[in-house]
Amino acid sequence: MPTKLTDAKVKALRPRACAYFEWDSQAAGLALKVTPQQRKSWAVQLKFPGSKVIEAHRRPVADDDLGRGTGIV
Repeated sequence: MPTKLTDAKVKALRPRACAYFEWDSQAAGLALKVTPQQRKSWAVQLKFPGSKVIEAHRRPVADDDLGRGTGIV
C-alpha cells in the first residue's frame, strides 16, 4: 500500500527475505527499493500512452537526499 515517503519512513524501512518496493502515495511512479542486503535505492517508473512501463532512473539513497530537497523530484 503506497505511503508518503518521508525521511522517518525511509529510515524505518527494514530488509525482508526478498527485495521489495515501497511506493510513494504523493509522487506517481516514485518508489524506494529495499533489498535483503540492506540497500535502499530510489526508482522512478514512467508510462507513456500506448507503451509499457519503463524504469527511468535508479539511484542509491544518500543521507543528504533526505529532508533537504536534494533528492529526486
